[in-house]
Amino acid sequence: MSREVTNDEIREACFSLHPNKAPGPDGFNAHFFKKTWHIVGDDVINAIQEFFHSGLLLKELNATILALVPKVPNPSKMTDFRLIACCNTLYKVIA
Repeated sequence: MSREVTNDEIREACFSLHPNKAPGPDGFNAHFFKKTWHIVGDDVINAIQEFFHSGLLLKELNATILALVPKVPNPSKMTDFRLIACCNTLYKVIA
C-alpha cells in the first residue's frame, strides 16, 4: 500500500461487519466492538495501524477455529460437511 490506513477507514471497516456472525477464538463478535467503540476504538485503531506499519500480526489475532458442520444426516464423506471458519474480528477488519 502506498498510503496509511486512516482512522475513519478502520472504523468503517469494523462497522461494516455483520454484528452477529460467529465470534472467533477471542469470543468477541463485531457487535461487541460496535457497542463499545467509545471504549475500545482507540486501541483497535492503534493495533490495526501497528500491523500496517510493522507487517507483524499477533498470533492471537491470526487464530481461527475451523468447524465442520454436517449438511446431511449421517455424513460419510467430506462433501457432506460445510466448513465454517471463525476468525477474530480484528483479523476481519484488517483483511
